[in-house]
Amino acid sequence: MANDQSRKPRRNRRIWAVVILLGLGVITVWQVMRPDPGSLLARSKRRGVGVWDYLWLSDREILYTDLRVRPKSQRLLVKRDVDTEAVTTVRAFKSAQRNFMVGEMTARISPDKKTLLWVGSSYELLPLATTEQRSFPHNRAQIVGNRVLVPFIPSVAWLPDSRRWIEIQGLSRASSIVLHSPDTKATTTIPLPTGVGDQEVLGVTPKNQAIISRRRGALLDVLILVDLNANPALVRTLPTVAPPNADIEEMVLSPQGDRIAWKTNTWHDLQSAVSEFMSGLKGTGQRGRVTGYAIWVSRLDGTEMKQLGMERLPNSGFGFEHLRWLPDGKSVSFVYKNGLYTVPAE
Repeated sequence: MANDQSRKPRRNRRIWAVVILLGLGVITVWQVMRPDPGSLLARSKRRGVGVWDYLWLSDREILYTDLRVRPKSQRLLVKRDVDTEAVTTVRAFKSAQRNFMVGEMTARISPDKKTLLWVGSSYELLPLATTEQRSFPHNRAQIVGNRVLVPFIPSVAWLPDSRRWIEIQGLSRASSIVLHSPDTKATTTIPLPTGVGDQEVLGVTPKNQAIISRRRGALLDVLILVDLNANPALVRTLPTVAPPNADIEEMVLSPQGDRIAWKTNTWHDLQSAVSEFMSGLKGTGQRGRVTGYAIWVSRLDGTEMKQLGMERLPNSGFGFEHLRWLPDGKSVSFVYKNGLYTVPAE
């Protein structure tokens, strides 16, 4: 009799433990699967059709290369008013480009918006107001030790004077940046700290300081600041903090040089795992994880980190692409599917 009475409280405790666990499970699934209140698309404004590698000429005009032009040796720069959708031809230029869809599609507009630096099989300096075209060679081979790896596209950025630009000398484990001067075709080499990872010139600030990111895959290793005012140039690492618990896809320096826009993805979180499980139960034939794409803005050192919004998208589709700052530094833009979107960064 005593044994039966002692078993009953234990049995009741087990029942309550199961009820509590089930309740926590239901709450967890609800929290994970409910719509995200910080939807990026809901906060964004569609600004017409999205295009590859666009550049902002003003807060309402974008510049890009029309890929439909033939023959392949002839390229056409056009600009589009994103509010009226009016398209205007800017100029044509020649290119020995082999394949637009396999790299070699990078372009940078000078700070004064008068000259385009187009990176194809060579550098092409293209004044927007004339038909002049000047070509400069660049180092397209990735060399590690004595091995020549696949070609790559240089990472470049204009200086504030709109006359010179810098280039990373090599994609990975680069040991220097190269300062180009088109007036004399002279170059200046500036050594960088040794390290590993892919390196990218994020930009040059109005104070003539180059900001370079060094990443190992989706993780930020360090930011490097190169003060181009000093002779010789001063090089130092710049401590920063990346967005939390996410893989980095893009980093873009603001035109004012004081902030970074980050594009990240998260595919290893709880909501992604539950989504995979639920899609399997539904028998939709689309079993798979979703990826959370987010855009963030912060100071260079990672302080004042702010998420502008996030969307969870199926892995089978495209995420957000081509992150850019607008010239006023108050908004950022991105391409999603066939649309160009802007979202306030304030």
